[in-house]
Amino acid sequence: EGLPEVDPTPAVLSQAVGAVGDKLDVSATVIYSKASSFRVSYSVTSSSYFHILKDENGNIYKYKGSTCLGEQGATVTFKATVKAHEEGRDAGSVVTVLKAPKNVVTNPKD
Repeated sequence: EGLPEVDPTPAVLSQAVGAVGDKLDVSATVIYSKASSFRVSYSVTSSSYFHILKDENGNIYKYKGSTCLGEQGATVTFKATVKAHEEGRDAGSVVTVLKAPKNVVTNPKD
């Protein structure tokens, strides 16, 4: 009693961006980045990258493929195609899965 009521700040949930097959212009910050290398044959190795990005509106994007978008904390802009929408970690949030990023411009973290 006597304590002021605190208005809970509504959590910003990630929304689906675009429809499957749409081409998007994405500007976001890399919040997770992981690189993996594997041997294809005796003399050939290949790399795969996994990125989770967040835009200024709080929307989450996921990309896995052969293009490195940047290190954690970097701001990136690029064009990509929407591959799918998946349920996010938080109830009610949606993650936009991207494929085929083109024209990637990376601004390293400060």
